[in-house]
Amino acid sequence: MAKKRHSHFVKKGIKVHYIFNGTDSAGAANSTIASHGTGVRIPSGAIVTEVLYKVPTGKTFTSAGDLATLALTIESAGDVLAAVAIGGTNDPWDAGMHATLVGVPALSVFHASNNPTALEYIQNIKSKYIVTTAERELTVTVAVEALTAGEMEIFVEYIMP
Repeated sequence: MAKKRHSHFVKKGIKVHYIFNGTDSAGAANSTIASHGTGVRIPSGAIVTEVLYKVPTGKTFTSAGDLATLALTIESAGDVLAAVAIGGTNDPWDAGMHATLVGVPALSVFHASNNPTALEYIQNIKSKYIVTTAERELTVTVAVEALTAGEMEIFVEYIMP
């Protein structure tokens, strides 16, 4: 007779504080144009199901001409949030709670005329999870201009199968 085995997914959460005048995991200034490791490492084989971030009131990101872009990455460039300029109207670097690309379905697939099935919806969401192929460090990439202000708290949720 086979033994009954219990299998449990273990959901884990990580919070990291990123501030423009801090330093990254390599000791470089977070304000500079570069990819900045946050020191948060996601284990190999993790399934990242959600990434959110909060920009506190009064801590909005700025640069000399408000032309800087920021991107968030775990497995491959911009997989959490592709580079977006900080100077746009209602850009995702303004104060408030923000979602990312992780776990969010591609809405163009779900236009009403497509009549998607529940299975198609689930498959599309699944394709938006990030599965790490090795231990990965959450990075924030600053491009175009150096930052002059800004901070955020990043929340990463993942499961280990």
